[in-house]
Amino acid sequence: MESGCTRMASPKMDTAADPAQGVSPASPAGTIAAEPGRPLILIVDDSPESIRLLSGLILDKGDVLFATSGEAGLNLARQRRPDLILLDVEMPDLSGYEVCRRLKDDPDTRDIAVMIV
Repeated sequence: MESGCTRMASPKMDTAADPAQGVSPASPAGTIAAEPGRPLILIVDDSPESIRLLSGLILDKGDVLFATSGEAGLNLARQRRPDLILLDVEMPDLSGYEVCRRLKDDPDTRDIAVMIV
């Protein structure tokens, strides 16, 4: 496991959140909720089903952004500076470990909490 990264098991359950809206090859990132003053959580996962599951579990904890690729996740993290990133391990473009390494190597994103799911 990479330094600065935490692995979290994800429980299996259905949720009502629908990240498939706004997720497409032309638009790999989206927002599920947006309220000022709430923690910002970024989910980076290539599976809309996993994004739906995770966002449903945490939607009441903060505003949720999502990206469907490692590169899109890195860009969103740099632009929005989330409080927490939930990061998939296996993605086609960049592995979760590589995304985490790049986040921790970047002075602008190294202090963002990352959990690998």
